[in-house]
Amino acid sequence: MKVSYTTYVRDDISLDRCVGRLLQIKAPSDEIIICDRGSTSPIMGSTYRFLSRTFLVKIIYLDESDTIAAARNAAAKLATGDIIVSMDPDVILPYDVRQVLERVFADRKTQAAICPVYVYPWLETTANNFFLTLLNLRFRLSVVVSRFLRPIPFKWASQLFPCGRGEFQAFRTTAFQRLKGYAEGMYSGEDCDIVRRVAEMFGLGSVVWINSLRVWEASDRYRKMGHLGVFWLWIGNSLKIALDLPIRYPHVPKT
Repeated sequence: MKVSYTTYVRDDISLDRCVGRLLQIKAPSDEIIICDRGSTSPIMGSTYRFLSRTFLVKIIYLDESDTIAAARNAAAKLATGDIIVSMDPDVILPYDVRQVLERVFADRKTQAAICPVYVYPWLETTANNFFLTLLNLRFRLSVVVSRFLRPIPFKWASQLFPCGRGEFQAFRTTAFQRLKGYAEGMYSGEDCDIVRRVAEMFGLGSVVWINSLRVWEASDRYRKMGHLGVFWLWIGNSLKIALDLPIRYPHVPKT
């Protein structure tokens, strides 16, 4: 099984943590693909020059105005693996992620997989752990429900069930291609929307929650906006998606 690890970036300094871990865990046949959304930091330029010389990372460039969904798709279009892992640029994967993916996708029914997300261990706080434990429970329950009920086939229902955060999502490449990837017109919620569409197209049990897998993200958003601020931002965006209103998601570079 070949895995294509894809991510997007825009002046996200924490990309070095993400790619550093990927270089440690990838098999020789795996690939890493980065889509840049208009970074202006000279640090990013130096990082790309180093990575491109290693021949281990593919880099593609988009305009800053393109959505995150478009950046995710641009990276995925270069993927040649059997499994596409779409992740945020600040995410650190566990060392056994590849073995877990092999086990999960050995079941031909599985078309997509998501898992719990927590902040970096050295940034853990009681508030972060409490907030993310509840959030992970919400997404886990959405997947459990989807094993018994078919999703509601409308975009406004994409935040209901099943749904999953874009910090880490794994897809069977053939399924991702049939879906034509993420909805590029969405400025937010594209991660939940694609998980719902997987379940809608491939049926009950096609989306899997991997409880044994845990990935880590930076805490910048919670630190700068507060947990309630993030919560109400997500609620507001969910309502805008339901009402088909435009969304402009605040960019918070990951440091």
